[in-house]
Amino acid sequence: MLNHILVPLDGSKLSETALDHAKNLVAPGGKITLLRVVEAGVLVSRLQQRTDDPDKVDKHARRVAREYLSGFAAEFSKEGKQAEVEVREGKPADAIVKAAQELGVDAIVISTHGRTGISRLVVGSVTQDVINTAACLIIVVPNLKN
Repeated sequence: MLNHILVPLDGSKLSETALDHAKNLVAPGGKITLLRVVEAGVLVSRLQQRTDDPDKVDKHARRVAREYLSGFAAEFSKEGKQAEVEVREGKPADAIVKAAQELGVDAIVISTHGRTGISRLVVGSVTQDVINTAACLIIVVPNLKN
């Protein structure tokens, strides 16, 4: 069993498949930190039509991310599991690895699309980058619907 697990979520159903695995791996009295990384450049282009104020866009993106994670944290709490919410900005893989290090987690539980070949080269892989750079245990939940 693990005392502290980091679960990065990107808002997709696929990323959320890591949640049940984390719940099963956390020790009694342990903690799960739910992380959402906000990529400002991506969000600015999507929200730019609504406002010309980058600070407003940033605050909105962080609020939406926190609300998303808080819903899962509330579910965990109902099940007697301790969960915290963390919202960070930057490149996803870098932010995940940095959060894991700063929070001193025992493991990262992360899902993967399982892309290979050209698709992987074009789209890239946050999970692969995390595996290559994190200094803690990484538990990868595969996409079994591929």
